[in-house]
Amino acid sequence: MVTTAERGLLVSIQPLMAEGKRKEALAKLKASPLVKSSAAIAFNAGNIQFELGEIKEAAEHYQAALEIFPSFRRAHRNLGFVYARKNNWEKALPSLESAIRLGDQDGSTYGQLAYGRMHKEQYASALQAYRLAQVTQPESVDWKAGTAQCLQYLRRNEEALALLDEVITARPNEVSYYLLQSSIQLSMN
Repeated sequence: MVTTAERGLLVSIQPLMAEGKRKEALAKLKASPLVKSSAAIAFNAGNIQFELGEIKEAAEHYQAALEIFPSFRRAHRNLGFVYARKNNWEKALPSLESAIRLGDQDGSTYGQLAYGRMHKEQYASALQAYRLAQVTQPESVDWKAGTAQCLQYLRRNEEALALLDEVITARPNEVSYYLLQSSIQLSMN
C-alpha cells in the first residue's frame, strides 16, 4: 500500500522520467524525507540508480526498502539482479530465492537464478531453474542455451544437441553455440 504522500511524490517525478531526466527524478526522491521511511520511495530510487549504472547505491536503496518492508518481492528480485551484475552469487542467489518464495514467477528471475547456480557448478538445480524460466519466456534463446549447457554437464548430450539446434536456428551468427555443439559432439565421439 502506498500512502497519499508517497503516491504524490511518485506522480511528481513521472514527467521527469518521461523526459528521460533520471538524475533530476532521483534528486527529487532523495531530497524527500520519505526516502528513509517509505519502501516504495527507496525502491524507486534504487531502480533509477540501477538504470543510471549506480549499482552500489541501487543496492543500498533496495536494502533500505527491505528493512522497511522485508517481504517486498520486487526489492528482493532487483537486489538479486544488482548482485548478479556484480557477479556476487553468494548474495544474489538468496535474494533471488527470496523473491521466488514470495511469489515471483518471472522468467528473468528464474534465468538469473539458473545462471548463478550454473556458475556455482550446481548443474541439476540450474537445469530446473532454466526450465522454469522457459515456462514464462519460451522464446528466450539465453534460457535454451543455458539449458543445453546444463544438459551437457549432466552428460545428457542428445537432449543438449536437440536444444542447441533450436538455439543455432534462432541465432545462426553466434559462434559460441557452434563451439558448444562441437564440444558435445566430440564428447559423444
